[in-house]
Parts: sequence; structure tokens; C-alpha cells
Amino acid sequence: MKQSKQQEDKSGGNMSDKFKVVFTGELQEGFSLEEAKASIQQSFALTDAQIEKIFTGRPIVLKKNIDYGAAERFKSLLDKAGVISNIVEIHKAINKEAVQVQKSMDDTGQHPVTPGNKDIKLELESGEHDLPETDKSFQQQVVRPPVEKTTCAECGRRFGRSEMMPYKDSYICAECKPAFTQKLKEGVPLATEMIYAGFWIRFGAKIIDGIILGIVNTIITMLASPFAAIDAPETPEDVQAFMAVNIIVWLLQMASGISYVTFFLGKFAATPGKMACKIKVVTGEGEKITYLRAFGRYFAEIISAIILSIGYLMAAFDDEKRTLHDRICNTRVIQK
Repeated sequence: MKQSKQQEDKSGGNMSDKFKVVFTGELQEGFSLEEAKASIQQSFALTDAQIEKIFTGRPIVLKKNIDYGAAERFKSLLDKAGVISNIVEIHKAINKEAVQVQKSMDDTGQHPVTPGNKDIKLELESGEHDLPETDKSFQQQVVRPPVEKTTCAECGRRFGRSEMMPYKDSYICAECKPAFTQKLKEGVPLATEMIYAGFWIRFGAKIIDGIILGIVNTIITMLASPFAAIDAPETPEDVQAFMAVNIIVWLLQMASGISYVTFFLGKFAATPGKMACKIKVVTGEGEKITYLRAFGRYFAEIISAIILSIGYLMAAFDDEKRTLHDRICNTRVIQK
């Protein structure tokens, strides 16, 4: 009996227990509403009306009266679709009342009429629901995740998207809204309207960065030169030592380039060369890039260089002045 009890605990409850899967009304980070709707509709073959009934912003029961294993499988499908759901045990209170009903039936041979009998029967016998229903009791228990936030295109601070005013592909916070509206009336250039940096100003920034990295790499080479002071290696040991030192120098120079680009773009959205030319790197939506995207952009830029620098030349013929590595990483280089 003790072993059976332990197995029940590991599986999430007794096999006779029933559970429901509740969609909290929130999306997982990184998923858009349109993506989640399309994924749910395709996975479960729902109509547009059913989809709209699910995505109301309130907790909705999508599946009920199923065992824990089925609830876990159903929740896994919802997780892949990008929505946040929870498994909630049901029938605790109802089963207790149902036991009293059954006991009364055993004593009298008749089904007693009580105010809750109809609800109990429906709850115990109902199976899967074709349409979702609002779970008001669960709504009180759910701790909602933080609201989706975005960056104000004017002040750069982050606020809940529902509290902000949308403008084209950007958002304006309530504090900046009056001044922003006034700018619109006066025709003043807006921060939301990105002014893309041209080919030649980017070329100038690249030259400055190249000079800085050249100095760093020269220092690395000078520090390693005493260990590689073999003019004409003759023995196999000399050749191996010479090659090992040169490989280490190359790796250090590569690391300095990666660190240089990743740190400055992730921290300031611009390398020193770009700062000097008053340009910066942002996402396609105009937001600051992450360290991870800055890291990936370094290697994407290598691709632009190895194809005879055609990746760089693409900026001269693109409406948004995008190079190949900008296209790969969804970045833009704009004027400050």
C-alpha cells in the first residue's frame, strides 16, 4: 500500500482524480498573439469563433474531467503553441458531497433531492468540452505574469504596452505623449522615424574601429613575440612551438574582436568608431540590441567580408541601408 501511495504521488495524483487545464489568458515570452492563435487553431482544428472565445484575456477552461497524464499532454501542446496554462485538480469538494449522496442512497434506496444534485451529476458525468468556459474561481487563484513591456521611442524607458500610445511600429509612453503630439503638429522630426546611416559614414566608422583593433592586436603580437623568436625553425619541436604560439596569438586576436563588438554594441549600441560617427545599431523595431544579438552579428559580419565584401556593398543599394549581416540579424544602423 505504501508503494502504491508513492506511485500515486509521483504521477501527480490518484488515477481516479480528475483535472482541468486552464488557459490563463497570457502568452509566453517571445510569442505574439497572432502566432498563438494560428498555432492553436491549426493544432485543434478550431473555428475563428472558437479562437476568439478562447483569447479573451481571462482564464478559460480548455479541457476538463481528464486524468493527470492526459492533462500533462494537453498542457504540453499548449506550451508549444506559446500560451500559459495550468493544471488544476477538480472534484475535491464535489466528490465529498457526492459521497454523502451515495451514502444516503444506500440508506434509503432513493436518490435524495438536494439543491446541488443536478450540478453534481453534470460535473461527474461530463466529458471533454468542445467549447471553452470561463473559470471564475480559478481567476482569483492565478497570479498573472508581468504584462508585456516595450520601450518608449521617445525617452527609452520601458512600460506596459497597454499603457502606451502606438505610433506606426513604435510606442510612446503617457509621459512623453503630450510633447510627442506637439511634435507631430509642428512637423518636427521624430525619434520613431529612423534615419538610416549611409554606406560612407559606416565605412568611416569601420576604419576607426579597425585602427583601434589593429593597435590591440599589435600589442598582443608584441607580447607573444619573445615566445615565437624562431627565425628558421629546424627541428620538429621548433616547428610545433612556432605553430602553437601563432595559433594562440590568432585566438587572442579573435577573442579581442569578439569582445570589442559584443561589449560595445550590447552596452552602448555602438562601437567607439560608430560613436565617433554618431551612429548606432538597433533592432528592426528600433530597440536596443541584446548582447547575444551583438555576439551573433560579429560572426554574421564575417560572412559579409568573405564573399568579397559584397555583404557590405549591399548597404549602398538598400532602402534601409542594410548590409548582409544586418539582414541576417534583423538590425539597422541609424543616426543618433
